[in-house]
Amino acid sequence: MKTLAYQVYHDRVLGAWLGKSIGGALGAEVENHKHYGTLRRDELWPRELPPNDDLDIQLVWLELMQERGMYFTQRDLVAYWQERCWYNFCEYGFFLYNVQRGIAPPWSGSWNNEFFRESEGCPIRSDIWGLVAPGNPALAAELARQDGQLDHAGLAVEAEQFYAAMTARAVPGATREELLTAGFSVLPAGSRIPEVVHHVRDISTTVPGLEAAWRAVLRRYGDRDSTKAVTNLALMMLAWERAGDDFSEAMRLCVNFGWDTDCTAATLGGLLGAWRGTAVIPRDWRGRLGESINCALRIDHRYARLDELAEETARLGVEMSRSRNPEVVFSGAPDVVVRPQPEPEPELSIHYDTEPVLYAGRATTVSLQCRNPWPHPLRGRLTLQPAPETRISPEELELTLPPGVTTLPLTIQLRPGARLLPDRNLFRAVLTLPGREDTELVFGLGGARQWLLYGPYWDMWDRSRYAECPYRGPGRNTMPCKAGCPADGCNHYVELNRPYLDEAALVEGRALPESPWHLESGRDLLAGADFGGWFGPAVYYLVRTICGRPGEKLRINFGRAGQLRAWLDGRLLVDSPEIHTWSLMDRDTVPVTLNGKPQRLVVKLAGFGDRPELSVNFLRDESGVGRPGISYLADDLVEVIPEQGAY
Repeated sequence: MKTLAYQVYHDRVLGAWLGKSIGGALGAEVENHKHYGTLRRDELWPRELPPNDDLDIQLVWLELMQERGMYFTQRDLVAYWQERCWYNFCEYGFFLYNVQRGIAPPWSGSWNNEFFRESEGCPIRSDIWGLVAPGNPALAAELARQDGQLDHAGLAVEAEQFYAAMTARAVPGATREELLTAGFSVLPAGSRIPEVVHHVRDISTTVPGLEAAWRAVLRRYGDRDSTKAVTNLALMMLAWERAGDDFSEAMRLCVNFGWDTDCTAATLGGLLGAWRGTAVIPRDWRGRLGESINCALRIDHRYARLDELAEETARLGVEMSRSRNPEVVFSGAPDVVVRPQPEPEPELSIHYDTEPVLYAGRATTVSLQCRNPWPHPLRGRLTLQPAPETRISPEELELTLPPGVTTLPLTIQLRPGARLLPDRNLFRAVLTLPGREDTELVFGLGGARQWLLYGPYWDMWDRSRYAECPYRGPGRNTMPCKAGCPADGCNHYVELNRPYLDEAALVEGRALPESPWHLESGRDLLAGADFGGWFGPAVYYLVRTICGRPGEKLRINFGRAGQLRAWLDGRLLVDSPEIHTWSLMDRDTVPVTLNGKPQRLVVKLAGFGDRPELSVNFLRDESGVGRPGISYLADDLVEVIPEQGAY
């Protein structure tokens, strides 16, 4: 147990929020630049200070702790985000999308979130957990884990835990090595973070020249996506190694190193402030920042003064020390109300045995976990209410719950003959115990996407060089190598403009001579084995029939590797001959208005790599942006299940 003077603690909390705010402000203007910058210290400040999403969501967590106390749960984090945070895009959007479909953490951050799951969106929220749990890296990391799993998984969550643990260790005072040791101590076995940190420190020591060291780091950890957590961790560590305790130099390097610059600068700025207090912040920079935060959320702390934010955070830290954090005791602290831990209650939770998906062609098994918090058995009744057009087994049973957790397997499937499969399928579990209020849980399954897939198709020879096959035809039948085409033995060709089947018939829904492959996928990204075992360039045609509300305005986002063409009800939506790598950043996004009837979407994908990649996401129209708790991904579509005959 450490004794920490409240005055010192308050100063370091203020230093952290100042450092966080300054770093976010300096990095925002050049965010996502991916080159080596040469800005000087006097060139870093933008003309206007933008809102800081690195800080905004942490203000929601501050209000959660002020209103709910120190014993909050992941469900509380979800509820407060839905109530107070309108950020509904990128990883935030996939989190809300999953939650709206009854898919709770940790699946809300990992499922169907391939592009964003290991990005910077949660590591930037680490500060508050270290600040309210000073001297207790394990507690800070546990709170960070609960937060990070809302919208991320893997290394991103580990990075938030790493930063939170270092912040917690920094506040009472420590060496740099002690900070890193504290950060490593909370990571799961096999985490890449220690290897990244040690390697970057080695590069900083052995590679002469700043730009050469920067390039060496990116050679190992660079990514085309500027928001990847591992790249930004590596760049932030290089800036810290080269700048030491020099705050302004640390900020300059974070900004000049590029990638997610507001995140790297804000994270390092917050850590240095928590470690060294307000003295580390240049006086002129503090003046330029101003006295208040700049928040884009309509919450109580939207225009809070930084000194008031520090005081409120520090008071929560005092309460935490008197409830959940025995590692530190404060001298000279103000009196605070210490709210007790809530009385234990029975709990229901769901575990997905494979995927949180409702399929047309097979049943899904999930495990309902019933927690009895008392030392004596409980007798009661469990009732399961299925989603429309589904069956759940069992639907009701009498049970005795011993102390601890009892796991009950549930089987869910569509009713026989169902022709429609909604994207959102919500189920309700109700545990009735004599003399107590019912315990309820709503959980869900996302509806599997119903694709019909035609292909692969390819050309044996390069049609841009030869109008006809150069090694097979009337009067010739020879090997490619003897016809001057040796590469054709290990390669083939595709063209977006060449019809590989009767495209008019396909687009119009008329019969074709070949049968398609019925592909069911719970994820929006189709990649690799989803297309079969084919390896190499190929063209595929994919067909999907969906229903929406009459007059519903959406945007369809097509992410792909290669070239793409798409039609809806016979109308050409996208004709994109540029060769791209897969991403979800609005490269091919088109507005559509649904008519309330089944509508036929046809996608032609020309892939030039060894494995195809395609994602199709239905986004709410711009009018939906800005409403708290509503994802930008539409969750009210219904899939039409294909007729029998596909293989």
